Amino acid sequence: MLGSGLVISLHELRAMGKSIRQIARETNVSRNTVRKYLRAEGLPERKKRPKRGSKLDPFKTALHQLMADGIYNAEVLWERIRQQGYSGGKTCERLREAAPSAAPSARRAALRDETGRSGAGRLGNRRLRG
Repeated sequence: MLGSGLVISLHELRAMGKSIRQIARETNVSRNTVRKYLRAEGLPERKKRPKRGSKLDPFKTALHQLMADGIYNAEVLWERIRQQGYSGGKTCERLREAAPSAAPSARRAALRDETGRSGAGRLGNRRLRG
C-alpha cells in the first residue's frame, strides 16, 4: 500500500502529462500499481483476507473434553491429541488458546496428573521442554 504523499505525486505527474510508464520509472513503482492508484478515487481499500485455520482446530473439541474431565497438564493434552493425529508442536500458548480457560483454583487442584509429576507442563506462556 502506497503512502498518501506518493499517491498525490502519482496524480500530479499524470496531470503534468506523463505516461504511466514514465511515472512508474520515476517513482520506482510498478505500472500496474500506478494504474490502480490513478483509477481509484482516493486511496484504494485493502482487501480483507480470510483468517487461516489452525492445526489445532480439528482437535478443539477433544481438548475441551479433556479439560472438562479435569486434565489441565499441557504435556498430557499434547500427548492425547497427538495420539489422535495432531502433527503440530507442543507450544503451551496454542494449547491454552484452543482449550477453554480453566479456573486457577481448578488448575491448583489438579497438581498431580496421570504422569505422576507435580505441576509439570502446566498451561503457561512458555514452551515445554522436549
